[in-house]
Amino acid sequence: MEKHTSRWLAIFHHLLQSILNVAIALWLVAAGPFCWILRDGLGPAAVDSNGMEAVSRFLLTFYWGPIAAGLITLRLAVSLGAKQIRDTGAYVKGKYYGTHPAVRCFYSPKVMELGTESRTESA
Repeated sequence: MEKHTSRWLAIFHHLLQSILNVAIALWLVAAGPFCWILRDGLGPAAVDSNGMEAVSRFLLTFYWGPIAAGLITLRLAVSLGAKQIRDTGAYVKGKYYGTHPAVRCFYSPKVMELGTESRTESA
């Protein structure tokens, strides 16, 4: 049962990443130029903007900047936040026995001392 659940979660995770990639690409490529053209308005009420004022108007036209930042942040959160169990499995004679549950390791004080001492001393 766990193998099927983790498989579906992995499929959902990849699907969500793909959807976000497409949404980011469409927003940047399709909406970006449209917002750049409309930043100063159209018709007789149009005004010219230059420099940082033009960039500011562009980013706020149809909330292009905040939406782009939100999509990119969401994409990063999905890719960084979804840690997967790497199935090292238990295969005996080709038969799969699943991922073992989490374990806690206890080390003797001597092993902890060896593991935490500076490695430059032994070099």
